[in-house]
Amino acid sequence: MAPHVPPSDVVISTYFMNTHELLAVKAAVKVYYAQGDQYVFADTTLPDSEENRRWRELSRTSYLLPDVRFVPNSHNLARAVEKITGRKPDGLLPVCTDQTIFRPLQRSLPGSRVRILIVSPDMRGSSTEPLLFKGIQDIHDALNLLAKRHPNFTAVRISGSPPEIFQRFPCEFYIAPSDEMKTVLFGTADILIYASHYDSCPRPPQEGMASGCAVVCTATPGAMEYCRDGENCLLVPIQSPQAIADATLRLIQDRALREQLVRGGLATAREYPRELEWNELETMLQRFVEEAKKAPAPEPANQAHPLGQQPQQAKAAAGKPITLPEVAFQGDLLEAQNALRDKDLARAWRLGCEAIVQRPFHPEGWVFLSGVAASAGHRSMARRCAQRAVAQTPNWKPAKRALSGIGDRPDKPTVDLAEPPFRDGEPPRLTVCLIARNEERFLDGCLKSVRGLADQIVLVDTGSTDRTVDIARSHGAEVHFRAWDDDFSAARNAALLHARGDWVLILDADEEVSPAHHQALRAMLERPNVIAYRLPLVDVGREGEGVSQVPRLFRNAPRQFYVSRVHEQVYASLEINREAWSMENRFGDAQLIHHGYQAEVVKSRNKVVRNLRLLELANEEHPNDVNLLMNLGLELWRSGQNGIGLGYYQRAYVAMLGHPFNQTPPELREVLLTQYTSHLMTLKRFDDVIALFNERAIRTEQRTASHWFMLGLAQSALHQWEACVESMRQCLALRHQTALTPIHSDIRKAIPSHCLAHALRKLGRKQEAADAYAQALQDEPGCESARVEFGTFIAEEGQVVPALTVLHQGIQHDPRQGRVWEAGGAIALRQRDTLEFALDWTAEALKNLPDHPALRRQRAETLLLHGMAREALPLWDEAPAGSSGPSGQAQDPATACGLLLCRLFAGEPLPGPSTDRERALSQDLIRRYRQAVELGLDDWVRGLHERIDALETVLPTAARLIRQVVAESGPDQA
Repeated sequence: MAPHVPPSDVVISTYFMNTHELLAVKAAVKVYYAQGDQYVFADTTLPDSEENRRWRELSRTSYLLPDVRFVPNSHNLARAVEKITGRKPDGLLPVCTDQTIFRPLQRSLPGSRVRILIVSPDMRGSSTEPLLFKGIQDIHDALNLLAKRHPNFTAVRISGSPPEIFQRFPCEFYIAPSDEMKTVLFGTADILIYASHYDSCPRPPQEGMASGCAVVCTATPGAMEYCRDGENCLLVPIQSPQAIADATLRLIQDRALREQLVRGGLATAREYPRELEWNELETMLQRFVEEAKKAPAPEPANQAHPLGQQPQQAKAAAGKPITLPEVAFQGDLLEAQNALRDKDLARAWRLGCEAIVQRPFHPEGWVFLSGVAASAGHRSMARRCAQRAVAQTPNWKPAKRALSGIGDRPDKPTVDLAEPPFRDGEPPRLTVCLIARNEERFLDGCLKSVRGLADQIVLVDTGSTDRTVDIARSHGAEVHFRAWDDDFSAARNAALLHARGDWVLILDADEEVSPAHHQALRAMLERPNVIAYRLPLVDVGREGEGVSQVPRLFRNAPRQFYVSRVHEQVYASLEINREAWSMENRFGDAQLIHHGYQAEVVKSRNKVVRNLRLLELANEEHPNDVNLLMNLGLELWRSGQNGIGLGYYQRAYVAMLGHPFNQTPPELREVLLTQYTSHLMTLKRFDDVIALFNERAIRTEQRTASHWFMLGLAQSALHQWEACVESMRQCLALRHQTALTPIHSDIRKAIPSHCLAHALRKLGRKQEAADAYAQALQDEPGCESARVEFGTFIAEEGQVVPALTVLHQGIQHDPRQGRVWEAGGAIALRQRDTLEFALDWTAEALKNLPDHPALRRQRAETLLLHGMAREALPLWDEAPAGSSGPSGQAQDPATACGLLLCRLFAGEPLPGPSTDRERALSQDLIRRYRQAVELGLDDWVRGLHERIDALETVLPTAARLIRQVVAESGPDQA
């Protein structure tokens, strides 16, 4: 790494394995910012091996390097290093928290499933770097103990690696989530458990405190840099799952204690804002620079690595820090809850009502109002509010508990409360949200399609210069303006800010709601306990490929927002609310129609170029997002960068495997496998296709017809006939079922049955093969390859007339199918009984395809066998035998021999072939001679015998063999 570092003012190393390379770097200031490692602290999980002893020595010497400043992140680490090496630190950089990311959000109400957050890699590590010291196994075991005593909790795992320890534990599992997702996960968690056996100064407990979590933490010296038992956390002994379980249960059952720790944790977090760390670093570096000016840095030396080799460093994918959008906090009850805590019931009531107006689907808001009303003596009002919460979330226990706890006592109001926004008996309202820029071509049709459905239309314009805004206003839309900043999510979230309906329908300007599905959509708005629908979307011009399921219709609830600057998604935030409120996220049946991917529109908008640029940015911000990786692969493939595109498909696939199965939407899993295997088939990587389906990417029972089709094609290419038969039968059985994503269009054509027939034929299962061929032609009568293969198969079984009938049916369907004409002619020429038919067949063939080279030659062969040599001559290649044809390539022996025979029978001069072609032409002539004998063409055979002398001048080898045959057969053959 050192050779790639340019001369610098300051260079900082952050891990002991790299720190020694500072000696080979030219810099005024060199700093080792130490965060501790297992070789500094007493990690009992490390085996006492020669390799680990060398690593421990490397760690020790990293603190003693000349002219390298040592800056630890805690007093704990400073003491440990001084004890080992005697060195004191040159400064100390405290662990602080970015409180724009880690901050409190509205949490679930009492009685909800408690959300328990666990952060750290979900792996046991390797022999050289075991990760058991992280205590994740201890937490896993503790939660198993807890589940026996209090099962009503949800484990939430954040890890930089796929599940290993928690692989079989039911939990929400997030691999390297974006910063905005961390805000949601930390901010909605009730308890954070951190169980490291040792550390320098851990960040997760502090991040949990800043986010309003109650923290359970092991009592390590590093944690006690800021963790105080009973004040801002509960400290437990290390390696004690039972103690972790007991402390967690105590917090679940004692809400007052939990709130006390939260208050203490928030106070602690305020002492450690990120600015403190930044300011300390700036001050320290300025001091180091001033010191360096007085003593010039030594010239870099070529230092050998103490272990004799450069260790490989794993690059962790890190996304760009992103702040939660404003819409994520709209409808938040935090201020209302603070007012209630201050006993200001009137203000709490007003703020609670405002939150529900902003986000009409707000079960937590209604439970909150019920509590306020009860505190104000309005028991009937409290009951109505609780009933509203139960109506919105029938399976949510806090709503039921709030209702059952009100009782039948009469009202004794102490505070006047205004009527909240009940809207009893009124139908649900629908807000349609769009973003647009220069969409006058489609927008009018889009907005007409929601006439009678939409109670509110919100359009955010990002810089139109055409009639887009005027068209929107003519349909009664609220138009808001936002400068375009290459971020579709930001624009979507800006539109959501203004949504006031009970439901939100997201449309693009080039989409419409199918008129035939208006009633279906209205019915969906009335269904209880559904938080969102994924709607079927069909692309105009690609209707035969099926639909995509897109999450476009959802309740207008708090904490829901879009992420990713392109191919933006709201699914993740919907899922958090769905799980919290025990609701459903269903597939809907109201279809959307999409015009924007018609070829001319794609070209005019240059979508591929735009999407590539935005996808590259989005993947930097969300480096482990399956959907983004897949779509970047797709756009690269579309742009002709197949190899790079396939690499992104592989990354998407690996990322998907790293997530728990149920956390990848089934439609995403389905489309990724369809696209990935389709591209692999294009590149003829058949083994890879089969390997994908042998993985756990998709369960066998969840494979679609397209998946079975791709698998069957790969098996056919590799001659795995039995497996191919099974795959194609599965494909045929499923191909008319509705898939969640666009299908491979070929599954409803002849190819599946054709491939099945081919495999059955190879296995000798002739009747089944014949049935499959017949099915292929029924599926696609114009499939030339299936018809030719079927006809040839029947003919090989001795059924010449049925074979010709099958081929004739193809000609009736399409008389310009050259291969069908050619196959029919070849079959007819094999039997004496069908030679007359061949004469008519080949004549008709040339009437339809007069310039078809193979048919011209076949007609010439037919005429020659019928003794019509002069008529055949013009149909052969004009070039003489042995010379080159019009294409500049030498004629094949069959063509040259056919031309020679026509001239021989017509009495034309015979040019002699070159010596090197005489043997090949002779072999072909003997083949024809045998065919004529077998067909009983006595006149043709006799005619050749009569011209044997002339033949001998050009093809002496053939003439000699024919004379020998005649001599052996007797005088009657002469």
